Amino acid sequence: MNRHTEEQIISIFKANERGVAIAELARQNDVTEQTITAGRGSSPNVVGAGSI
Repeated sequence: MNRHTEEQIISIFKANERGVAIAELARQNDVTEQTITAGRGSSPNVVGAGSI
């Protein structure tokens, strides 16, 4: 089950693109850093269908 909406996930990735650290985003969204990086897929510039 996904705790975050698609809009929330996109917002997390866009915040990271603006320079917000992954550690800070993980803390703010109550997920692990690994969850955020896994959600991005193999390329840091491609939004994946991760498990955030």
